[in-house]
Amino acid sequence: MNAILLCFSSLKKGREFYEFMESNGIITSLGNGNSNIGLDDSYVRIVMGTSKQMDEVKIIMEKFSNLFT
Repeated sequence: MNAILLCFSSLKKGREFYEFMESNGIITSLGNGNSNIGLDDSYVRIVMGTSKQMDEVKIIMEKFSNLFT
């Protein structure tokens, strides 16, 4: 299992990313969840297991990034 913790520039951006990933079928943990104790909503944690899952997450993250370029 692989996990990444992303820190966004604001709470709003963190929530937007969280909602975008959820709307694309990717479950994430936002802010002060069980695995993120003490963090605010500018932090988003993603857990992936397989190479295929990592590739899928990468594609969706690129889509999110392209919304702001």
